[in-house]
Amino acid sequence: MNFVLLLWIISLFGLVFNLSSSVEIGIYNETPIPDPIKKNTIMSLCLPTAIQSDVFTNFGIPTGAGRCGGVQPIVKKIVGEPGDTISVTENGVIVNGTLLPNSTLSEVVIKGYDWGNIYKDYTLSSGEYFVLGDKHPDSLDSRYFGPVKKTWFIAALEPLWLI
Repeated sequence: MNFVLLLWIISLFGLVFNLSSSVEIGIYNETPIPDPIKKNTIMSLCLPTAIQSDVFTNFGIPTGAGRCGGVQPIVKKIVGEPGDTISVTENGVIVNGTLLPNSTLSEVVIKGYDWGNIYKDYTLSSGEYFVLGDKHPDSLDSRYFGPVKKTWFIAALEPLWLI
């Protein structure tokens, strides 16, 4: 009960307590979406209902409470912005010809769901971004569900206290 109270108090101050290991675990300050959105910005976002119901259910991600139609927002880092070329390969994610560290696809995630052909190339259009959870190999991110839309973002997150 004390933990729930703590989370509620944190949320009153516009803070986010991130427990996901996709980015550093800790407390983040929720700030307005920057314009323009730059690479390496940590963002919270809501995935569309179709992705939520498909992916979240298959991976046992809890639903029923949250700002995004019954689920919590996801927290990811921007690694691709409009105009970038992205390749999802067996070796990882390549952005504009550069292989990103910690971007290899997870066997756990690949085997857990029928993604179809996940090895794809993208050229990001206006309003499209590629997000990555580069701190955990099993992060569900754009490697699997593709680029995200600017309209899906809720806020930028600035770290205040990291564990």
